[in-house]
Amino acid sequence: MKPKNIKIRIPEGFSLKGRIAIVTGGAGLIGPHFVEALVEAGARVAILDLDEEKSKQVASQIVRRLKLPVSRIVCYRADVTVRKDVETAVAAIIHRWKHIDILVNAVMAVGPNFYDSLESYTEETWNLVMRCNVWGPFLCMQIVSRYMKKRREGVIVNIGSMYGMVAADQRIYGDTGINSPASYAASKAAMIQLTRYAGVYFAPYGIRVNAISPGGIYKGHKTSFLKEYANRTPSGRMVNPQELKGALIYLVSPSASSVTGHNLVVDGGWTAW
Repeated sequence: MKPKNIKIRIPEGFSLKGRIAIVTGGAGLIGPHFVEALVEAGARVAILDLDEEKSKQVASQIVRRLKLPVSRIVCYRADVTVRKDVETAVAAIIHRWKHIDILVNAVMAVGPNFYDSLESYTEETWNLVMRCNVWGPFLCMQIVSRYMKKRREGVIVNIGSMYGMVAADQRIYGDTGINSPASYAASKAAMIQLTRYAGVYFAPYGIRVNAISPGGIYKGHKTSFLKEYANRTPSGRMVNPQELKGALIYLVSPSASSVTGHNLVVDGGWTAW
């Protein structure tokens, strides 16, 4: 069963007017939905992504759909695993907007041979996934937190996964040609624990760090897979990426001012049984 198309509206009480946000991987699968949620709530957003052209397309579509000034979203080409790239982009954002309030680490790697079995997984693919999914967000936290610490406030949201919490059910994939590899599980488990660590570490500086762990995100999967997935989860369907917007806005808003080191699970109940 496919997830329903829904429209999530941001309540006035969760306004982010005047806030400056960075979304890494803003041109990816869920990144554009985070960008949209943040600008809907009033923030100005900088997209950091390797694909600058796609980032600009995402930005253009959002400002056109929401009838916003084009200046509300800016795009920077950056490899988030390269310190110089991140430092250059962050410095440009500071120069442009003077401060950074929110960092959303939505970047994720799906490289060559990503879906290989555990037995045949290569060192190259493993290192690529771990470098992008763990080192990249860590590096971004390290660099952005410098500016947040000066103002003694800020919010960081990392993206985990239900498969960072429980083992992948290999039975649901069948002959789809996809699976959930060990590298993904290890990297997402690392991000959940890194979030807890950073939440405690940065608390004295007024910086909150939390994670969102989605279930499977629908992206045109085969009917056979959708049926297997539906039978495995209480909600009977995959997650619509729109359903992550409310979770993000809650975590970055003042309403969550006492929430840090938390992993907010949005998985349709998958991990509940």
